[in-house]
Amino acid sequence: MSMATGWYNIAKERLAKDTLNFTTDTIKIILIGTGYTFDPDHQFVSAVVSNEINATNYTRKTATLTITRQDPNDRAVIIVAQPTYTNIGGTTDSTIAGAILFKDTGSDSTSPLIACLDLSPSTITTNGSSITLTFDQTNGNLRLS
Repeated sequence: MSMATGWYNIAKERLAKDTLNFTTDTIKIILIGTGYTFDPDHQFVSAVVSNEINATNYTRKTATLTITRQDPNDRAVIIVAQPTYTNIGGTTDSTIAGAILFKDTGSDSTSPLIACLDLSPSTITTNGSSITLTFDQTNGNLRLS
């Protein structure tokens, strides 16, 4: 597996064309397993869904995003709120290696990917407990500079 935190090219294009809006679009999170290799050329959820985890009580979550300008660092950052997955796993468990943000259009074949967030150096194995993904709440996980 080769995971990385990075933007998908389709998201960069849609940001430039103003067809991706973090404040008005529905942005969701897919949890992915250890078999996924990040490819910035992947375009839609349908390209990554085979790597989505399969665990009891798992559902895709709507992401809460905060966009902040950081003048001292000459950038804007996108902070992803830390989602909690309640009682995930147990009967069916899975290992979570990363999270993918995407714009939800209602169809995997037309929902564009935004970014892949690598959870390394560790992974999370579900076991029926609740888990909270930890994202950088100061400097964000996604940066525009």
